[in-house]
Amino acid sequence: MPRPGSVGSPRLPHKLDSRVKYRDTASVTTIDYRLFDADEHYYEPEDALTRHLDRKYRSAVRWVDMDGRRSLVLGGKLLQLIPNPTYDPVGRPGSLNSYFRAQNPEGRSLREILGEPQRLQPEYHDRDARVKALDDQGVEFAWVLPSLGLGVEEMLKDDREGLPAVARAYNMWLDDDWGYDRDGRIQTAPLLPLGDPDAAEAELHRVIERGARLVVMRPAPVASVAGPRSLGDPAHDRVWALAAEAGVVVAFHAADDGYTYAGDWGENARYTGLKQSAFSEVLTGWAQGGPIAIHGTNEPWSIGHAASNGCIRVQNPVLERLFRSTPAGTPVLIRR
Repeated sequence: MPRPGSVGSPRLPHKLDSRVKYRDTASVTTIDYRLFDADEHYYEPEDALTRHLDRKYRSAVRWVDMDGRRSLVLGGKLLQLIPNPTYDPVGRPGSLNSYFRAQNPEGRSLREILGEPQRLQPEYHDRDARVKALDDQGVEFAWVLPSLGLGVEEMLKDDREGLPAVARAYNMWLDDDWGYDRDGRIQTAPLLPLGDPDAAEAELHRVIERGARLVVMRPAPVASVAGPRSLGDPAHDRVWALAAEAGVVVAFHAADDGYTYAGDWGENARYTGLKQSAFSEVLTGWAQGGPIAIHGTNEPWSIGHAASNGCIRVQNPVLERLFRSTPAGTPVLIRR
């Protein structure tokens, strides 16, 4: 999270008095500071990718009408990350709360859990309306991240020139409509694909000059025409150095990460929004160097030895107790 001093003086017209009731002790704690939200999103308009896109690359982005619905084609491929890329209508805030808490004993699909969608609300796409919503909710500061933009890199990963051009155009739209850090209330995250390191460095320079304090990437190997690379490849050293020198935060957010090995298990090899099964959600969300899991084992005698790829293995009964008592989102501190 950003430090309070990094976003200017408080700007809310009232003092927040938040009361939090803890589930286990039923005690009430009063806090006298305002809230910081590190994971909000906006919904992009149709011209987010094209408003500033050089005509040379216009063929990379096309909106089309298919079966009475607006769909987006990127790099000649239909975007499937988001069922409705116009976001109108869209799921109601909080509708996936039970899903992320693993509370779905009925086995409902994601679409069923989302329930009846709502029309696009002003605060979902308008910065001034969002700031008013922050005031109403007692939120001082928010990181507001892409939605549609998180599907761009995978779709255009084979287009060395087109991907950075589209990302740049998107970042210019973002600066137009939201700004990167206008008044200490909202910081937004320009896209920064690393497939072309020189283009990434140039774009990082540009957005820093425009006031960016945050950039976003997908948690996946870097896609390039020469094949995938590690994020830690020396080819990216100048980008990381520039971000460090400028004090820019690099955020990673779930996206279309391009992992296709789910097909080997009989699942859909492509991420398809609300059509994923529970098993494929686990498979496509997992990557070496990505999440670290606390999981059980069918080889309990191996616990205490370096026999995994970085995960924490526990006895299966211990894991069952953890699952029952630990809600999703609980912070975990691992000490050596």
